[in-house]
Amino acid sequence: MTCLRNNNSNADCARGKQMRCIAILLGLILTTFYAKAEIRGEFQSKMSVGESGINQFEHITTPSFTYSGENFRFYSEYRLRVDTADELEPGKFDEPTSSAFSKRMNLSGSAEFEIREFFVDGYLGEVFLKLGKQQIVWGQSDGLRVLDVVNPLNYREFILTGLDERRIPLWSASAEIGLGQWQLQTVWVPDQTYNYLPSGTNAPTFAFTSSLYIPSIQHADQVVLKAPKTRGKIFNDSDFGFRLSTFTENGWDIGVVYFYHYRDESVLYREHVEEALIIQPQFERSHLLGFSASNVLGDVILRSEVGYSTNVHYLTDWSVTQNDQHTSSEVAMVLGLDYQGISNVFLTAQIFASHINHFHHDIIREQTEYQYTMRYEQTFYNETWTLSLQNIQSINREDGLLQLSLEHQYSSSIILSLGCDIFYGAQHGLFGQFKDKDRVSMALNYSF
Repeated sequence: MTCLRNNNSNADCARGKQMRCIAILLGLILTTFYAKAEIRGEFQSKMSVGESGINQFEHITTPSFTYSGENFRFYSEYRLRVDTADELEPGKFDEPTSSAFSKRMNLSGSAEFEIREFFVDGYLGEVFLKLGKQQIVWGQSDGLRVLDVVNPLNYREFILTGLDERRIPLWSASAEIGLGQWQLQTVWVPDQTYNYLPSGTNAPTFAFTSSLYIPSIQHADQVVLKAPKTRGKIFNDSDFGFRLSTFTENGWDIGVVYFYHYRDESVLYREHVEEALIIQPQFERSHLLGFSASNVLGDVILRSEVGYSTNVHYLTDWSVTQNDQHTSSEVAMVLGLDYQGISNVFLTAQIFASHINHFHHDIIREQTEYQYTMRYEQTFYNETWTLSLQNIQSINREDGLLQLSLEHQYSSSIILSLGCDIFYGAQHGLFGQFKDKDRVSMALNYSF
């Protein structure tokens, strides 16, 4: 498959590199010249072994710098990663869905550098402002996203790592102010970066192959996948929204969300030119209106979210229809229960549902899709050992992911861990597409 690039991409990348270098230097200068600066960080060494051998052997250093002034705080965090196995993103990776200012920097075929976070926050009168590259987290669910859609996700390791690590920080602005019993947060996101899915001719370990996401292509001598259409209008193409939240007298944590944004999943459009099939990805606008509620009821925590989205595009079966996709509004919801009534044991269960309001038989997925998650976690020996078992499954297709991990807090700064990830189910499913990618992982984390 041939990939074409936008003509302005090289210039944009050059400007992006300059801005990232300026941000790095500014962070180092600020933290060097102020004695109050606090330097922390983490080093991780991780190896993963799959059916074909070692597919991950990476070393990650994540330093962070904090300077606290009288009325403000400056924080920056960086990540240097070297993966000598070079199987997750073979060769020099490409990020066509990232803005020039948020791309990772290729240092070599196996090394990269990234500005993870870079922001200033503090009070301006009664308003709490946070400006810069950051994560903005909304909602109450654990891993299953309904309202937590401000930041896109990196699927380099599919969903095998924590959400904080998969979430892609964006250059954005957030302002919070109290309105009586309510708290109002407004956000503005000019950074047009979207979900990252590993792809390319070198067969990344977790490249998507499921027909739910990759169209069925027939009767084409040549397929040309063009670079995603980019939008450069900093104000007209920005995302923006707000969240209202409050705590009621009987313990409910209530939130109301509105977000006008480009959805992070690309929409594929096709065009036949002679014997070639041209595929053009682009991103479409949507309105999200949502509600969340949670409460502590004895030993049980109840969590819930519901969201209504407009203008959602659904992939069709290209082998039987000329319609590239169908558009509909969608209702998504999640209900979760956490239980802590047993000493040193934490149990959680969630069920997620997504419903297409105007369904068409050409759409690949079902009208209503269900998933559930269950997690068991227990600590031993004064909480120095942690055993965790998690299962995520599609109820419709009965494919899923089973994760088992054992973690040991060797000292206050050293954590050792061992885990395995097992995929199962139909190969056309979200999880089943990776059923030959089972792996065992070992890691050492050192905090400083």
